[in-house]
Amino acid sequence: MSPTKLINKFNLKCTFLQAYGIICAIPSSWKSKIREFGKRLLVVKSENIERLFKTKKVTSFTYDTLRKSVATQPTRVQRK
Repeated sequence: MSPTKLINKFNLKCTFLQAYGIICAIPSSWKSKIREFGKRLLVVKSENIERLFKTKKVTSFTYDTLRKSVATQPTRVQRK
């Protein structure tokens, strides 16, 4: 995403260079994951999203739905 698109999409009050800095601060591994994830996203009707934004409290139904559709199971165990 270009700095101009970032500013317009999120209605940011910053300069082009600040937006560019935000983009550069994102690790490239994250960017590739975002691109990969974006290909798997389903199209959601905007009125449903607007309704979610207007709610004051996230319901357990909403949380469970998002968790099931977005979260993935770990592929390996991490130990410290």
